[in-house]
Amino acid sequence: MACFDGVVATGSLDVLHGWIDATGTAAPPVLVVRSRGGDSEIALGLAEKLQARDASVHVVGVCASACANYFYAGVRDRHVQDASLVLFHGGFSDGNRARARATLEAYLSGPQGGTVPDPEANRQAIRRSLDALQAHQDALYRRVEVDPRIVHGFDELDAAALDEPRCGGPSQAPRHFLYFDDAQMGRLGIAPVSGRTEQDPQRVNASIAALGAGFIACLAPEAEFAGTGPQKEG
Repeated sequence: MACFDGVVATGSLDVLHGWIDATGTAAPPVLVVRSRGGDSEIALGLAEKLQARDASVHVVGVCASACANYFYAGVRDRHVQDASLVLFHGGFSDGNRARARATLEAYLSGPQGGTVPDPEANRQAIRRSLDALQAHQDALYRRVEVDPRIVHGFDELDAAALDEPRCGGPSQAPRHFLYFDDAQMGRLGIAPVSGRTEQDPQRVNASIAALGAGFIACLAPEAEFAGTGPQKEG
């Protein structure tokens, strides 16, 4: 068994990679995790190893962003401590690629753009990198019959248009995250094997406030995340 409590960043998962590599095949690895997320590419790399070893992932307290996308959703044997938060805000998708390209174009069109020797090479490198990451991500989901709409659904989402009750009531805080209820999690293929996430909007956001975070989360709308059921590889 191993524990991770922190932010996913360069070097932060080195010990976990070493642990998985050194773990024998007699029993699946068990990872206990509490994390607000971090670098998606780094998290995806570890998730592929966890999945390949049929690891069991246990969420304690909070698993958000890259933690939810990859550590939690990327394995079949997922568990949550009751009332834990599992929060999503998108991943590698067409919308993500478009935003990255727009950021690059804004940089290239600014005064610093003249320092880039080959803008087109930069455009192509970013496109290839994001295409590859999206392919790896979606394959990760298909192998465990998870609907990729858990991230792609965010491309169609207008968070500002969500009804206030889905977000715990009136608030000026940014709506950075969504979470799913039991029925949605079942349809999307991400229901926990044991435990139940917190799903009451007011209690969800009280827990987020207790973490000192300056954002809120909303219960995911049905339309964008209706999905087509768990997706099989093939």
